[in-house]
Amino acid sequence: MTPVEHVVAIGRVLDSLGIAWVLGGSLASSIVGEPRSTMGVDIAVRMEAERVASFVDAVRDDYYVDESMVNDAVLRCGSFNLIHSTTGMKIDLFALGDDVLDVRQLNRRELVEVDVGVSIWVGAADDQVLRKLRWFRMGGEVSERQWRDVVSILRVQGSRISVPELLAVAGPLGLAGLVERVVLDAFGDPEDQNRDVH
Repeated sequence: MTPVEHVVAIGRVLDSLGIAWVLGGSLASSIVGEPRSTMGVDIAVRMEAERVASFVDAVRDDYYVDESMVNDAVLRCGSFNLIHSTTGMKIDLFALGDDVLDVRQLNRRELVEVDVGVSIWVGAADDQVLRKLRWFRMGGEVSERQWRDVVSILRVQGSRISVPELLAVAGPLGLAGLVERVVLDAFGDPEDQNRDVH
């Protein structure tokens, strides 16, 4: 199974249980930015504690899953993983809380067709920019891969991402400076690109 096929399979389980979800991470940025080889699958979920047992029962035939880890992740808004029993593929799931980016990630997710008649929920491009910049900052601002992902999303999406709107959200999150830097990296001098980054 490809990473996207895993997303489709797990997404169907989540949908059947009424659990809201959205693809994030490098696979999502490859969909809205420049495609690159990635084996990582990150899925964000809004899972209530009472849904945990049903979810575990629904996936355990195909994936190894530790129910106690799922419960702990849901309680603490942390993460847990599924390991595919045949291929060993690891899927990371993140339990969302009430953080601004968590709420935006689900409220603004987009249904993207990945095959004929097959669609998955993917984070909106501008929300992916903000999320990746937060991870970049939390990692000490040294991850070239995270930075390149953000630059590629901005370049591919172009005018579909409003830089002033991005800055308006980034400001209260303390990310405005990073947004300005990455926009300059993606497009050069904003005056030359007719873009207002201030």
